[in-house]
Amino acid sequence: MESDEVRMLTLCTPGGVERLFVELGGPAPARSLPPDDGAPDLERVVTLAAHHGAAVLTDWP
Repeated sequence: MESDEVRMLTLCTPGGVERLFVELGGPAPARSLPPDDGAPDLERVVTLAAHHGAAVLTDWP
């Protein structure tokens, strides 16, 4: 089945990883989707994840 929508529930334990998401994000400039600027800055994501005790799997099968 294909869809333009997705619903996802993510559980993270122990708590605290939400600070990573806050630091990675930023305020929305408008009430619309931003332009697709390509791939995220993976180096920044990996660095911030490590700072918050999380790991980014870069070799997922």
